Amino acid sequence: MGAMLCVVAALALTGAFPRALLARPATLFTHRAAGPAPLVTVGSREVLVGAGILFALLCCEVVAMLVVNGLFRRTVAGEAFFFVSYVASLSLEVLRLVTVALVLLGYGPTLSVVVTRVVYMGRIFGLASLFFATLCSLGTRYSDFAVLSGISVLLALAMGSVVPVDSASVTVGFVHAVSDGGGLLSVGATATAIVTLGAIATPLVRQERRLLGYAAGVICLLAARELLALGSLAPAAAGLLLFVGGTYLYARSLERVYLGVT
Repeated sequence: MGAMLCVVAALALTGAFPRALLARPATLFTHRAAGPAPLVTVGSREVLVGAGILFALLCCEVVAMLVVNGLFRRTVAGEAFFFVSYVASLSLEVLRLVTVALVLLGYGPTLSVVVTRVVYMGRIFGLASLFFATLCSLGTRYSDFAVLSGISVLLALAMGSVVPVDSASVTVGFVHAVSDGGGLLSVGATATAIVTLGAIATPLVRQERRLLGYAAGVICLLAARELLALGSLAPAAAGLLLFVGGTYLYARSLERVYLGVT
């Protein structure tokens, strides 16, 4: 399986994927959203735009990880460590393009379903990372961040492996649809609400106004991931801007609180 993914990546790099994409300028696949919404058509233009957005996101992630990792080296703040973990999880979003490549190159749904599960695992891991970052910001102290990261990985593997993926449907977000989308949505919304409330409570509990930027940064990062997952140009562009803004607010707040930077 890993060898097959390597072959797909090699084909994409050598031009097989772009040629296959440009050879089909009309409809690549369609997706019907829940309810009475009409079929959504995904063609070459949508895939190229999505690839551009994901490439821009990857560049922003590299910069964000370098900046916040440098901050973590000067302080033992768990918020910095788990932010790096969150950004690392975002890099798995690029694998959504592998789903499109597998469809275009004629491979069966088995591999693309695995890729979809990995993407969902990354999203679960990222949400867990922000949850632990919020616990740290509320004053909880941990002696070993690696253990918590391991817990996040196990949680992501366990939950991602049981997501009811529909192998016959591909969404406009370049992942397979989920047969029980309502249940997954409710679980994700609940977890997101918990992280959001924890971030909002942080400046109140610690009575530190400088942490207002941290709370705003967490909210921006959560919103950014949701928008980036939609696949359309306008939401994805807005998500990219929110990611950049959230990263600035998050890092700036940690600098002011832990390093005394004014």
